[in-house]
Amino acid sequence: MRGVWDGIQRSIGVKEEGKEALLLDELRQIIQTIPQDKIIGVRNRALLVLSWAVALRRSELVTLDAEDISITRMD
Repeated sequence: MRGVWDGIQRSIGVKEEGKEALLLDELRQIIQTIPQDKIIGVRNRALLVLSWAVALRRSELVTLDAEDISITRMD
């Protein structure tokens, strides 16, 4: 029964308790620990920055395709 109740709460959008937003300074500290000398490090840094900048949940981030992203210039 507990699994059913959890599914119902997810589908109606019950507020989750105990989660705090990642602050910019914290993001910077995390990114500095990720090595840049390999492509996987570059990818991981990009994913973290992207997900933070547009406030994506993990489930939303993993569904992104390269075609979903466009590079634009902000003047």
